Amino acid sequence: MQAGACFVRSQAELGNEPSCSLAQLYAPNNMPEALRKVHNQLDKAVDAAYGYKPVLSKAEGVKKDDAARVTFLFERYQKQLAP
Repeated sequence: MQAGACFVRSQAELGNEPSCSLAQLYAPNNMPEALRKVHNQLDKAVDAAYGYKPVLSKAEGVKKDDAARVTFLFERYQKQLAP
């Protein structure tokens, strides 16, 4: 699935939870399952687009991989900005 389509679907999922703030939706163990699935699809689309290879293990967990993904993406961004 394309990243743009995932974003649109995630926005639709946010609309399904109108009484929740973003902080509430993204609190650990509080994200609605449908929104979590869309985010997982978006992560896969971004990974494929930018060549990120996630390393997941039960010991490290998804949260650590999210941090590694953000680091990877910001490093790519900084390289693009460099003269």
